[in-house]
Amino acid sequence: RRNVQVTAAALDDLRWWGEALATHSGTSVLRSADARTLRQSGDASGGGWGVTLEEPGSGKVLFAHGLWPTAVSAQSSNLRELLTILQGLKLALLHRQDSAPLRVVVYSDNSTAVSCVNSGSSPSPELLLLARDIKMLQAREGLQCDAVWIAGSELIRQGADPLSRGAWPFSHVHAAERVAFDPYAAVESVVPTGVLQLLRR
Repeated sequence: RRNVQVTAAALDDLRWWGEALATHSGTSVLRSADARTLRQSGDASGGGWGVTLEEPGSGKVLFAHGLWPTAVSAQSSNLRELLTILQGLKLALLHRQDSAPLRVVVYSDNSTAVSCVNSGSSPSPELLLLARDIKMLQAREGLQCDAVWIAGSELIRQGADPLSRGAWPFSHVHAAERVAFDPYAAVESVVPTGVLQLLRR
């Protein structure tokens, strides 16, 4: 028998699992007839982010966009893309209509962000923190999230890329929402405190 010194990183892992187990709803989202599936497309630029949500067959596109704080603008595209995915998932939950199972298929042109979402891990401390936030959101809300890589040209055509830069074709906006749409009415987005603390070290 011997004592083992637990590292700070291992303690972080144990705390994460403790919180995840305490908040998990106890249910798993399966592909069933009553499960609602949303397609999330997102893209990030140096100045901001843009996300669209589409429910197959609805004929309607939900959108959100925002500006990055200076501390985030200066970071890698990997971090900005993963933050964009997190923003999109929060939007999906905000528009959740009932307690039916929810599955979100995330489309991103950043393979690193896709890997972080699917694995819940990363060798980068900043990306790992965000990946954990996404997994915690899934555990807390009973949300299934699968990320898929897509070519950047598809995001330009689809609208998420220009939305991240403050411009979006009106053809993507549902007719009932076109009057209220202002692509330049973005505000600086809230970034998880832990991530900002890491970036400012």
